[in-house]
Amino acid sequence: QFKITKDVNSAYNLFESGQGMSAAVPAGRFKEAAAKYGEAGLGGVLGLDYWAFNWDDPVVGGPKNVLLRKAITEAIDRSQISEQIYQGQRKPVDQMVPKGIPGFRTGLGLGTARNVEQAKKDFAAWQAAGNKIDTPLRFSYNEGANWDKVATILVGNLKDAGIDAKLDPFPGDGTYFSKMRKGGGQIVRSGWFADYVLYDNFMFPLLHKASIDGDNLARYNSDAFSSLVDKARTTVDIAAAANIYADAEKLALTSDVVVMPTVNRANNAVFATNIKNVKSTPLGFFNYNEFVIG
Repeated sequence: QFKITKDVNSAYNLFESGQGMSAAVPAGRFKEAAAKYGEAGLGGVLGLDYWAFNWDDPVVGGPKNVLLRKAITEAIDRSQISEQIYQGQRKPVDQMVPKGIPGFRTGLGLGTARNVEQAKKDFAAWQAAGNKIDTPLRFSYNEGANWDKVATILVGNLKDAGIDAKLDPFPGDGTYFSKMRKGGGQIVRSGWFADYVLYDNFMFPLLHKASIDGDNLARYNSDAFSSLVDKARTTVDIAAAANIYADAEKLALTSDVVVMPTVNRANNAVFATNIKNVKSTPLGFFNYNEFVIG
């Protein structure tokens, strides 16, 4: 039996009352859920949560606003998100491609540690170049899945660096991503886990200019980045291709700062205690056909 609920909290409460056999875990309840129902449905997957800066936006987008994007990325507290929202289940990350993808390497992002003082300096340098924030920056997200709690942390983090921001919720009615694909957000709540265990599966759909109006929610339009990805896709030598993909990822993360990774992705499901043999794959699939009820 399937039940439709308005949000994650309502679904979990129904599950807790015995009116369901599975549910997603609300923010801040992962340790409690794991202790009661086990961790079989909470394992890591090859993916991440991130926020995409709308490249077309006049305040946060484009080459001239890179110092603002860098300041925002330096100001956020990934550890606070990891601990308060996911109770350590999801770990801080600063890169798009996760460990486990062939070609993965470290050192491509700006780092996971918070640096408020550097954020203040970069924000001041952006302002000194004649830029300003007339209205609070918007953290755009879909309602009903506890993203408001993550966005609230980010707004508070930016306040510490002197950057004014606010929540920008969109209805949780299934239209959020179509609106984001059309450029409806400013700093856009995003997430991804691999369809295939390939470096390209993170670079081409999420950041290539050919993916604008698709899964490139940043609407990132960089000839340099896209040319690198195109070159990697036609490079036969696997190690050489991985090096080119890594160059492209570093360009997007540290030179253009077009996306802001926060934590790694993980499955987010608990099952009733009478459901046994729960397993999942690194791509996030559960072995439902092998579940045992009894």
